[in-house]
Amino acid sequence: MSLQNYSKIIRETRRGSNAQRSEMINASTMRAVAVLKDRQDLWPVLDVGCGEAYHVQENIKYGIPTVGLDIDIYGQLPEAQRRAKEQLGTYLPLVGGDAKYLPFKNDTFGRIDSRGMLMMIPFAVEEIEGDPIGQDRGAVQLAVVQVLSEMRRVAKPGGEVRIITFSDREPLESRYFKPTPKELEDLGVVAGLTPLSVDYYREPNPRFSLIEARFQK
Repeated sequence: MSLQNYSKIIRETRRGSNAQRSEMINASTMRAVAVLKDRQDLWPVLDVGCGEAYHVQENIKYGIPTVGLDIDIYGQLPEAQRRAKEQLGTYLPLVGGDAKYLPFKNDTFGRIDSRGMLMMIPFAVEEIEGDPIGQDRGAVQLAVVQVLSEMRRVAKPGGEVRIITFSDREPLESRYFKPTPKELEDLGVVAGLTPLSVDYYREPNPRFSLIEARFQK
């Protein structure tokens, strides 16, 4: 399998972390915008696994400096730029790259957001690298620690990492990574992050069973 084929699957099945278009701009996103507008100490923001970059676009629209990163350089990132040019009259600061090897300097971002990316790790590795990582829980955990360690590396001292991802309560797709809150908290600690809160997502009427995790560097 290749990155091009992975991108094709994402487009055909709409598996991308933000591939649900405008409905992803929900009350939770706007609350995050409200917080970030008043917290310049958390600027700039990095959205890891930004997909079609709806959250990046909202932040930029409200004056919050934000960079989006996604591995899907053939599908979601071009679509995000097309939409942003049409709606905002400008392109977004988006970067193609692998979350396991973030292409940024140490201590760069005040806050790192990741919505729906961690759950994709087994699926992406299997499809792109041909490695059946999803069959080995230990290998998946090591990959998650690598991603969290990279987030910690590029976060400023005292910076925050906020993650929303599938939980163990979600029945969909066996190849997704679906941890318990305690498992995700422990993996963050292994990566050198300090847990602030890790629990099942409390958004009213969520479409999926999720975890929201907040860590600090």
